Amino acid sequence: MDFEKVRHQLEEALSNDPLNDDILCKLASATIETRDFELGLDILRKAVELKPNIQTLTNLGYFYLHEGEPTDDGWFQREGKAIQVLERAVGLNPLSHFTYSVLGEAYLKTDQNPAAQKTLTIAVEMVPTSENLNNLGAALYRLGKYSEAAERFYQSHLLRSKDHYSFYPYLNHGFAQLKLGKSQEVNEIGSYLQENINLKSFDGVSSIDLMNLYYDNQDYHNCIKFFELTRGTFSVGTGEFGPYLFSLYQLGQNAKAKEVYEQVLGKTLQCIEDIGEDDELDQENKDWQIKSFLQQIQGYKDIYLNVEKGIRPLSTFEPMVETQCYMFGCLRHGNPTYSEIIDGLAGQGDIL
Repeated sequence: MDFEKVRHQLEEALSNDPLNDDILCKLASATIETRDFELGLDILRKAVELKPNIQTLTNLGYFYLHEGEPTDDGWFQREGKAIQVLERAVGLNPLSHFTYSVLGEAYLKTDQNPAAQKTLTIAVEMVPTSENLNNLGAALYRLGKYSEAAERFYQSHLLRSKDHYSFYPYLNHGFAQLKLGKSQEVNEIGSYLQENINLKSFDGVSSIDLMNLYYDNQDYHNCIKFFELTRGTFSVGTGEFGPYLFSLYQLGQNAKAKEVYEQVLGKTLQCIEDIGEDDELDQENKDWQIKSFLQQIQGYKDIYLNVEKGIRPLSTFEPMVETQCYMFGCLRHGNPTYSEIIDGLAGQGDIL
C-alpha cells in the first residue's frame, strides 16, 4: 500500500468531513506508516478532543502504550496515560474485544494483575484470540492460579496461525505445568518446542528459554545443552550464567564450571581494557561502560561463590505477554473501524 498516497487522499476527505472520526483514525494510521509519529499522535489526540468515543480513546490508548510520546530525551511509553484513556473507553461499554484486550495488556505491564484478569476475562468472553488468552494466562500465573493459567496458555497455543506464529504461549504453558509439579508434561513440551522452532533464529522462543525450562525442571543435562547451543561461554548475562554454572556443579563438572567462570571473567576484563583504549569514545561514555562491566563482574563472582556453597540461583521466568494491533481502522493490518464492527453485529442481529 502506498501510504503517502493514501494519506493525501484521507487529508482531502477530512477537509470535506472534519468531524468524521473514522477518517481521523485512518489518517492517523497512514501518518504513522509514513514515520511521522508526532503528527500521528496529534491526530489521535485531536480525534479524542472532537469525539471522545470508544474508537478514538482506544486508538490513543494503544498508541500511548506501544509508542508513547516525545520528550526532550526521546520517545517514552506512557502506560499510565494509556490506562487512563483506555479506562474511559471501557466505561462506554465497547462491543469489541480490542479495548478490553489492550487495557488488559496495559494492566499486565504495570503489574495490576487482578485488574488484568478481570479485563482479559471479558475480552476472551467476547472473542478468544491467541493473544488475549495468553495474556489472561499470564495474569492468572502471576496470581498463583497455575491450573487455570496452564489451560489458558494451551488454548492460546491451539489458536496459533500462520499470521501469528508464536510459541511463547506453549512455553508459558510449560512453566505453568512446572508449578503444578508435572515434570513429564514439561519434558514433552520441551521436546515439542525443540522439534518445531529454530533455536538459532533469536526470533521468538530461543535456546535460553528452553535452558530455563529444563533448569526449573531440574533436567541439568538439557539445561547445559541449550545454554551451550547458542551462547557458548561468552557474552553471558548473569541471569543465564547462574543456571548454567549450577547445572555443571550438579553433574559433578566442577572443573569445567571453574574454567567457564574464568573464561567469562577474562572476556569481560578484556572488554574493559578495550574500552579504555578506544579513542572514539569520550570519557563519560567510557566511565559508564566500564562501570557496567564492573557490576557484571561482581555479579559473576557472587554467583560463582554461591554455587560453590550449593546455593541454587533462583529462576527469573516471567510469562511472556503477547500483543497484536488493536487500533481501529489500522490500514496496515486491515482492522475495521468501530462503526464497521457495530454494523456487522447489527447485520447478524447481535445488537438491536
